[in-house]
Amino acid sequence: MELVAVQSEKKSVLANLLEYYVYEFSPYLHIDVNEEGKYGFDKVEEYVESEQYSSYFIMVENQYAGFVIVKIEKDGPFNYSIEQFFVLNRYNGKGIGKKAAIEIFNRYRGKWQITQTETNYHAQAFWRGVIKGYTKNEFIEKYDEKRRSVQLFTN
Repeated sequence: MELVAVQSEKKSVLANLLEYYVYEFSPYLHIDVNEEGKYGFDKVEEYVESEQYSSYFIMVENQYAGFVIVKIEKDGPFNYSIEQFFVLNRYNGKGIGKKAAIEIFNRYRGKWQITQTETNYHAQAFWRGVIKGYTKNEFIEKYDEKRRSVQLFTN
């Protein structure tokens, strides 16, 4: 597993992968496709060009396996959060997501906040397990005002 920074010339690849991500996420938020048969994702440009985000492809043996997008907070109670995180189904259950998450945590040191949608129990279990192992159980978990699971830790 390797994390490769998304370059401007690869924005279309990220946009394509985001379509699969939204498809997988659509049952949780009841998202429909648009008149072109796409979900569309209006933040691709921002994810690649803005200093507020660091976007990476998750690569396995030179193949796209997913992506991770880190939001960088200049001011506020935490420094980093996972804006978007996705592993293609083909790579699920192989430890790829866990390796990618740990690599991101190691690259970005500071105060983290990770949030999952209230009905995405798979994501909640994934992040809870990864963070518990990474921090040796030194993290805080709470629910926000929307009943989303939130994990907080410092590395």
